[in-house]
Amino acid sequence: MENMRNFLKSWPGRLVLVGTLIPMAFLGVGTFGGHAIQPNELIKVGNQVVDVATFQAEVNAERNALIEQGVDASLINEHALQQLILKRLTDKALLENQASYLGMTVSDEMITQILQHYEVFHDNGQFSNDRFAAYLQQNGLTKDVLFAIERLRLSLRQLITGIVGTAIYPNSEVSKLIDLQLEAREVWVHRYHWQDYVDQVQISDAQIQAYFDEHQDKLIKPATVDLSYIELDPNVLSVGTPTEQEINAQYANYLRENGITDGRELAQILLTGPDAQNRAAKIQSKLNAGESFEALAKAHSDDPSGSNGGVIGSFNPSVFGEYAASVEQALSGLSVGQISQPVQTGFGYHIFKVTKVSNDTPNIASMRDQLMDRAAKLKRDQAFADLSAKINTMATDGMGVADIAKEAGVQVKHIIAYP
Repeated sequence: MENMRNFLKSWPGRLVLVGTLIPMAFLGVGTFGGHAIQPNELIKVGNQVVDVATFQAEVNAERNALIEQGVDASLINEHALQQLILKRLTDKALLENQASYLGMTVSDEMITQILQHYEVFHDNGQFSNDRFAAYLQQNGLTKDVLFAIERLRLSLRQLITGIVGTAIYPNSEVSKLIDLQLEAREVWVHRYHWQDYVDQVQISDAQIQAYFDEHQDKLIKPATVDLSYIELDPNVLSVGTPTEQEINAQYANYLRENGITDGRELAQILLTGPDAQNRAAKIQSKLNAGESFEALAKAHSDDPSGSNGGVIGSFNPSVFGEYAASVEQALSGLSVGQISQPVQTGFGYHIFKVTKVSNDTPNIASMRDQLMDRAAKLKRDQAFADLSAKINTMATDGMGVADIAKEAGVQVKHIIAYP
């Protein structure tokens, strides 16, 4: 590689290089080496290939960039846009191939050394693998892709350096050529830190006063207020341990939400009408005396199920709507063959008998921790809603923040000069 650089610095070397590069860059050579171009390939220069998909992606990206800049999509000349992208990709392929053909390649070791000097990858002045990995992830790159980009950039830089200063092609035109092909500019930035110059600047009171007098109409402090406020967090509210009734209610809700029956099959005696409660009490007495549930259902039930002994199948709480909890409570703890006390719903008065219990449904014991959490969250949400309503009422009644905070059991927070 060093021998090639020395050769390129000589007049014969420059003549060979420029004589090879310029015809390819300006005569629009489509191939290098006579390789046939495939149907899906739009441009082929040596080993450098641009396929149709890449071309279309570049066109789309350029179109989107124009639209984001405020250009009306209907005003974009598609033919001119495609020609622009075609020229850009062709010129880029020509230069990439020429750099490769002349052996202007860069090793992984050299790229690694260069990347280690980039400040974007530094942490406390040292190269950081974490910062490097984060950069790749944020930009959707892999290490190999980044290395390929850097290798191309440095190879082309070698190429332009090799022909700079030749009498045949002026330096300014070479730089212009390379920049136009890559549609990029190489910029070196040096940052000055104002802290380094503080000691060199002295400001007098008279200068400050003069500046104020000249600009006082612009030196307007924005309006600010001092705020006192309270902050509520439902997760820190203290609520009591859920009761068994609340846990049972959550169990019924869980089964209903997931379309699961609780495994119990029931029979019922339904009594309706103005005297339903008295009738239910009399039938309950007969049941307690040992009379047949099925016979009493056939004789007295006002539901069509009475004809087959009151059998209604699997217990579905949603059937009873707002009375589901009352029915669940009446059935709680009953085993097969046991009969409930009369319970009122929107249909009338029911007396239930448990006819079967399936083992396929998860029981309360196996879900107790989950049901406790559900019940506790419900209690906490309700307590938060009650506390919020109470605070709103106190604020409406004119109580101060400090008094409200004391009543609600929270601390007052402050913000000074809030704009």
